[in-house]
Amino acid sequence: MTAKGQVIADELQLTDLARIQKQIWKLEAEFEDHLEEFEMTLTQKTTELNDEFQHELTRRYS
Repeated sequence: MTAKGQVIADELQLTDLARIQKQIWKLEAEFEDHLEEFEMTLTQKTTELNDEFQHELTRRYS
């Protein structure tokens, strides 16, 4: 490969790497939003299940 061809190949590789990095950042941001939503839902469900369990124990053993 000529020196000029190598420079072009290097630039193409850098362009590809930059594009891939942007996609990674986009996916990370999207995942973070879904993770926060999942954690809130999980916390809510855990609270609901604990309340139901406590109510059932109180009903059975009171």
